Parts: sequence; structure tokens; C-alpha cells
Amino acid sequence: MLQLSEIETQVQYLLRRSDQVITSGAELATTNFVFRRFVALLPWEDYTRIDTSLSTTAGTETYLWPSNPNFQDVLSMEIQDGADAEKYKRVVPARSIQAWLALESAAQDTPTTYRLYRALATDAVTLALRPIPKYSTKTIRIDGIIEPPSFTSGIERTGFRLAGIDDAFAMALTGVFASKLGESARAAEMLQWSSNTIRLNTGKEISPDEMREKLVL
Repeated sequence: MLQLSEIETQVQYLLRRSDQVITSGAELATTNFVFRRFVALLPWEDYTRIDTSLSTTAGTETYLWPSNPNFQDVLSMEIQDGADAEKYKRVVPARSIQAWLALESAAQDTPTTYRLYRALATDAVTLALRPIPKYSTKTIRIDGIIEPPSFTSGIERTGFRLAGIDDAFAMALTGVFASKLGESARAAEMLQWSSNTIRLNTGKEISPDEMREKLVL
């Protein structure tokens, strides 16, 4: 959980430019862009959250989707089943609009399918459940990867508990800035180092080419 100013020090060293700034101006915007992309590379445990703030209301199909945390990828959703000792039952995304419409007139029950959409009237992201819930006060459990909050200054920290993953982010970020400076060989080297560091720290594989594509170099 390094501070952004500490990441900046690493970037300056790796880029071999002591005047490289990442904590303000356009460089801060670039840093936030790259950090969001970096977090989206893998299902990091540090950015996995389980939210239980929502609960069902009998006869109600739609619910306001949580905005804090802001999920960028839902790994699973479950709802307690009032007819089966409150056990959690999986709710899956609608496979198609046709499958969703087929449930429109289904009898109220424990939901099996969900959709997310932005409501026109309120401009709010909405969770819709079908069949419409039969029971009230049943917890909706959402497990997923959140979008990291943006850095606004050098004192804020990443959410990574492993210093090695902070190092990997610093290397990837250096690769982006090296590419912007026209130093393609150094950019490629940094992505290779970042890829290797992720593998050494987590056992997970992500190739430098995939990193290049997803970080938009």
C-alpha cells in the first residue's frame, strides 16, 4: 500500500528521469487511467468486495445499484431463499433479452436472473430481478471487483497489500510514460518486468503483449 509519491519515486528511477511527475496535472490523469486499467488486468483479492447492502422487497423488481463500492466486474450474485431456510441461491445475468422477457409474467419467487441498466428517469444504475421477489428482507450478496478510487494527490495509497504488486504497477506505469516519450525499448522492458513481477508474487500469468494491449500503449 505505497503512497502515490512513493510510486512516483520508483517511476523516476526506472524511467531515469528525476523530473518525471505523476502526482499532478495531466500526468496524474494518466496515472489514474493506467491504474484503473492495471486493476482490471486480474481479479486482485485486494480489490474484491462483497456487498450486502441491498435486500429484497416482495413484489418489487428494481433496486438502486450500489455506487460505493463501484463494481467494475460482478463475479457472482446470490439472494437468500425464503422458502429454503434462507440459503443463498445464485442469480445469473440474463443470457439474452429474449430470456429476460420470457420471465416477465413468471410467478413471484426467489429470483434467478438479473439485469443492470441505467434508468432513463433517474439516470441511476438499476438492478432488476426476475422472477420478481416473493419474499421481503432477503439479503442480496454481490461479490466482485471494484473500480479503484482515483488518486487526487501524492499522499493517497494503492490498495495492494503486497509491495511487489505496487512495484509491478510502478513498472507498468513507467512503461506507459516511456512509450509516450518514444522510448519503445524501455517501455517493452518495463512491461516484461511488470509481467514477471506479477507472476512471482501471485503465480498468475499475464503476458507483456496483453498488458500492452490493455494499458493502451
